[in-house]
Formats: sequence, C-alpha cells, structure tokens
Amino acid sequence: MFRRGNPGALIQAAACACGAAVGTLSIGGYWMAHLWAATGDPLFPFFGGLFPGGELAGAPSRDNRFLPQSLAEWLLYPLVVTFIPGRSAEVEWRDYRLLLMFLLAAVPLWRGWRCWRRRGGEFGGVEPRVFGALSLFVGLSYLGWLGLFSIWRYALPLEMLSPLIIATWVRALPLPEAARNGAAIGLLVAVTVTARPPDWGRVPWGPWRDPFVEASIPATGPGSTLVLLAGHQATAWLIRFFPEAARFVRISSDTLSSRYLRLPFFETSIEANLRQHWDDLRVLFTTEEEEERGVVLRSAEDDLARWGLAVEPGSCIAIAGNLAINGPPQLCRVRRLARR
Repeated sequence: MFRRGNPGALIQAAACACGAAVGTLSIGGYWMAHLWAATGDPLFPFFGGLFPGGELAGAPSRDNRFLPQSLAEWLLYPLVVTFIPGRSAEVEWRDYRLLLMFLLAAVPLWRGWRCWRRRGGEFGGVEPRVFGALSLFVGLSYLGWLGLFSIWRYALPLEMLSPLIIATWVRALPLPEAARNGAAIGLLVAVTVTARPPDWGRVPWGPWRDPFVEASIPATGPGSTLVLLAGHQATAWLIRFFPEAARFVRISSDTLSSRYLRLPFFETSIEANLRQHWDDLRVLFTTEEEEERGVVLRSAEDDLARWGLAVEPGSCIAIAGNLAINGPPQLCRVRRLARR
C-alpha cells in the first residue's frame, strides 16, 4: 500500500483517520459527552475499566460469552459459527459469507507474497493499492472483531463489504477471466440463496397506514406511576404507550446487564427512585413461553424482594401488542412490604 518514496500515502492515511474521527465526533460526540457526564464512561456500556475515575469502574468491559473457547476455535472460528450458529448469536441463522471469505483469505496472502517478490503483480483488474487496502482492512477488522466480541451481528462492516471482498479475491485467482467472473457470480448467488437471516421476532409487513408497533396498556392509577422493568425479555418498547407521567426503572435484565445493575451506581439510582413517593407501583415483565410464566414471575418476585416489594396476588394483567411474539407481557401491581 505504501511505497518507498511516496510520502503522500502517509499524508492521505492521516487525513483519512482525521476525517473518520471528525465524523465520529460530529455524529456521536454529544451522546458520548452525555454518557461521560452521567456514568463516567463515554462508551457505556462498554469498556468501563478504561475509565477508573468513573462511576462504572470495575464494570464488565464487554460481553464475552461468544468468544472462542479453544485454540481450534480461535483458528477456525468462521467454520465453527457457520455450522454451530449458536456460538456467535442468541438465535438461529445461516450465512456462508464469513466462511467463504475465510477460505478465500489465502488469495491476498499469496498475491501479496508474489507482489513483494517480483515488485509488482496482477490483481484481477483491481488497482494494487486498492486491493491491498481492502485486504488489510478486512484482515484487521476480522481479528479485532474476533478478539473483542465474536458476536455475529457486530461484524456488520464485514457483512456489508462481503460481496465486494469475495468478487475481488476471486478475480485475483490464477484462472482465465471468464472462469474468474463465472466463479464470482456463482459464489455470490449461492451465498445469497442459502442465507437465512436471524429472526429477532419481526412482525409481518402490514397495510402501509398501520403503525409498526401497537399495544394496549391497562389503566394505571390516577396518581404518579412507577413501573419496574423485570425479567430477561425486552419490554422497553411498551414505554411509549403508558401515560406521559409514568416513570420507569429497570431492576433486572439479561446476564450481562444484570452485572451492571448490581454496581453501586445503579443500585443507588434504583433505591433513590423507590424512596420517592409513588401512588402506583407496577412491575412489567414478559416470558418466552406461556409455561414459563410462573418461573419468570417468581424470578421477578425475588428481584422485588431485594427492594422490600412484592407482587399483589391476582393483580397481573396481560398486555396486548403486536410485538408480543411469544406471549403477552404482564403488568402487575406491587406493594411495599412492612419493614421489620
């Protein structure tokens, strides 16, 4: 990419890096400043350990549940996640693009070696510096993704670039041009028709005038209402359907988020909200399957008990909504337990 006697390439790379920094700060700078002021971590909820003076010092820096667990997985992770998709996502999916790019990665390595030995090379009609820059970006991006998260949906830049990457690397193969073009087209068609995207509970496309999200919230008390969000399933999408005066506090969540909620910063915030006078206390949770409702309710009751609260027996009401794919969310009245 950078040739001897070509200092302009370094200047261009520095200008590109500065442009990326300016773009990032222009779009996300305000929100990063807000997070820094509120939590002490401008990248919240990630990398709290990098900011020891913040409220979240010691917080889990990332979700490491999907990282490779053995040397074989580190070396062959695209092969592993292609045939065991649960290793890099919470839902089922099928996509052969990452595996295909992994197999084709030998092409830029081989072409780069030949180019270095012969001080030049042929890259299937692609300008050598473009070929080198694209290949280097893909390699470094993959290694960064693999070491930090290994979560499939976080590899979005590689997903978006995959057609260009596959076509570029296939065209650099030592084959006749017609064969290279045919192979590139055939492989791209194959990975397209065999793909099965992950389903996170999407709803069918309805009449264009219908709202995308609908819910019917039972009437709450006439005074101020505090709704406690519990359980491991998403419920925040229901917030906009409550009265404007209602307020919300999450007291439990999935595995990673629960580790944050146990930090002094969040526990103090939850306690401060509960100390305020609320005329109406509710808890909101949902379940994946109807037969699990009792288990989830008991889990929510355990979370409430930590704060001196309990669900009023027989007070739970189901909420109807078009995103309630696996069963209706439950809204229950909450009472304060007598202090001993």
